[in-house]
Amino acid sequence: MQSNKLLVSITGQILQWIVVVDRRTMDWLFVSREIDEALHDPNSHGQLLRWMNRQAQALSADEESANAELELTGRYGTQFFSVTVYPLHWHARSALAFVLTDVSSEKQHLCRLQEAAWYDTLTKVYNRFYGMEVLERWLKERADFVLCFVDIDNLKVVNDGFGHREGDHYILDIARGLQEFSEDAIVCRIGGDEFLLLAKGWRAEAAGTRMEELRSALVSRGKQTERAYERGMSYGIVAVEADCTLTAEQLLGLADERMYEYKRLHSCGPEAAPKAKQ
Repeated sequence: MQSNKLLVSITGQILQWIVVVDRRTMDWLFVSREIDEALHDPNSHGQLLRWMNRQAQALSADEESANAELELTGRYGTQFFSVTVYPLHWHARSALAFVLTDVSSEKQHLCRLQEAAWYDTLTKVYNRFYGMEVLERWLKERADFVLCFVDIDNLKVVNDGFGHREGDHYILDIARGLQEFSEDAIVCRIGGDEFLLLAKGWRAEAAGTRMEELRSALVSRGKQTERAYERGMSYGIVAVEADCTLTAEQLLGLADERMYEYKRLHSCGPEAAPKAKQ
């Protein structure tokens, strides 16, 4: 009687996919129409079979039900499911009913929320929140890495002289350039004109050489545009080793000091005002 009530409950949930299998042989005893249509894709079918076998093996004999998550990739793209597995009797056979609820839209919504939480809206690089999270984690792991604090030269001058749209183009150019530092570097926009770059496996000297290459490329690109203003970026680098005792904020402060020293030595100040194209 309990199994009959369970079947009524399961089959009445039309928004869900349902598969009933023999618990011993894993032969399919019942498949809802919705999932039957989707499983014409051999790739999805194979993935689901393998996943259900693993779940059946993990389910103990005395469990009344179990919950799991499934990611299925096929002709319809990637779908995510919340799955409940029910032991039951099907025409005198010991069986398992897999009830799959499509939660793809919820997953996509969570991804959008995560993107808003971790990424800068304008540049699509990471934001301060994510950058500080990584920095704190690497310090706890006692990792060796370089921290580079970057300031965009003359951004206010560009905004005032050419407008904020041009200023945004300038910021985007900086962000794209920093992403060329290395394949594994983490680039974060942590303020209006400030970026944080974190990279493992680098020494300070090599990182400085690479930053100079990126800065030179930025200056060169600026000379090729119709908007004639002096482009550049100032930076401060701190090499962090496993025995580092400084906090994340202290490291940022040190890199900030070195950035201002770089700016002073290279005269990267607001006097580099926009100039009319000759």
